[in-house]
Amino acid sequence: MKAERRRNVSRLLTFLSFLLLIVSTTFFVRIKAQGHTVPLWLMGVTGYAWIFCAFLLINNVARKFSRRKPIQ
Repeated sequence: MKAERRRNVSRLLTFLSFLLLIVSTTFFVRIKAQGHTVPLWLMGVTGYAWIFCAFLLINNVARKFSRRKPIQ
């Protein structure tokens, strides 16, 4: 896979993950605010989205610090 295509797929995956995070969290909060029981699949999707986005953030921070030049 070429570097440009890999970068585009990575960006698409990141965008879809954040979109899933926003949509699933919105549904979760709305259902919970109405006093209904949240479906198990929605809790799983919301948990997956939060954990995946947290790992993406950790990965981006680690990549940023690993590419820094050492202080001399």
